[in-house]
Amino acid sequence: MKRKVDAYHKISINNLKLKVHKAPLREEIELRIAPDEKTALAEVRIWYKDILTDVYQVKNSNLSIVKF
Repeated sequence: MKRKVDAYHKISINNLKLKVHKAPLREEIELRIAPDEKTALAEVRIWYKDILTDVYQVKNSNLSIVKF
């Protein structure tokens, strides 16, 4: 999943705002999301040009992840 960093160093996923620390403004970053059903949390990793910039733990319900 890709997003662009706004002027406040933030991105948005389903109305959830996350701060991006090491990516330049208005550049595209890549999100890699790993949900964990046991803890009901998802690990959101933010990558910019193959460099890991941030890692967040968020509730699965905040991301609206599709279940198969």
